[in-house]
Amino acid sequence: MGLDPNSQSLGPAKVREWVKEGRFFGPGERGVVVLDSHFARFYGYKVGSQVIIAGQTFNIIGTCEMKEGAQLTAANIYLPLTDAQLLAGVGPETVNSVYVELKDASRWKQSIATIHQALPDVTVTSADSALAMSDSMLALLDKLAWPGAALVIVLSVLFVHRSLTASTWERIGEFGTMKALGWTQRDIRQALMLELFSQVLIGAVLGLGLAAIGSLLAGHWQIQLSPLGSAPPLPGMAPSTNNIQLPVLFPASVYLSALGASLLVGFLVAMTVARKVSAIKPAEAWRHL
Repeated sequence: MGLDPNSQSLGPAKVREWVKEGRFFGPGERGVVVLDSHFARFYGYKVGSQVIIAGQTFNIIGTCEMKEGAQLTAANIYLPLTDAQLLAGVGPETVNSVYVELKDASRWKQSIATIHQALPDVTVTSADSALAMSDSMLALLDKLAWPGAALVIVLSVLFVHRSLTASTWERIGEFGTMKALGWTQRDIRQALMLELFSQVLIGAVLGLGLAAIGSLLAGHWQIQLSPLGSAPPLPGMAPSTNNIQLPVLFPASVYLSALGASLLVGFLVAMTVARKVSAIKPAEAWRHL
């Protein structure tokens, strides 16, 4: 990423304040670069060594570490804007990103309109527009919540049915012997339903217990968030960050609903499997041995 050393510390230019080792390049310097500390450590670059970019050699004068925004948006190499323009084969007036700081943040809509009037082909992004995009994505996810939950329930029913059927069918000879000894179809069905339903109940309780343990562990994590309205789509757009700790809640309604849904699914599946197995004749059951 090419940066103008004479510009203000806005956007990616704020990396000059985050130098971890060495120094940042100043006005008039050429043929020097500053590397992202993760990139430098991964490839073994050190301050004082050299790196080759598009056949040209640059001296590494420092490393920096991203402190605001996502690490995913950080550049690996920062070099003077003039050198970047020469490498890209463009003129000295060519840039692809310009950062503007407003004295009155409440006039951001008017400022965007003014920029579009002067430069109709550019794309203008602000912290508020990024937040609006995030709200739209959250609204879309909210609409997809119920279809997603329904799909999970259907897949869960199919999985439980298949697993219980497979485990029960392996014992089909046992049920044939029970019928030959005088057990009625109703007796076998009731015993099998009780056994399968007990397995589902134990699985549901264990699953809820694991979920509670996971919630307790998540409550010890701290998450770094940017202030509301300052979600940075690019590095340097957030003025500060806050560390929050996830609250741990155990609403009884959620756990009871999950337990009830699990037991309902288990009851329906157990009843279906038990009726199918109990209806088989002893001779046919013994043929599967």
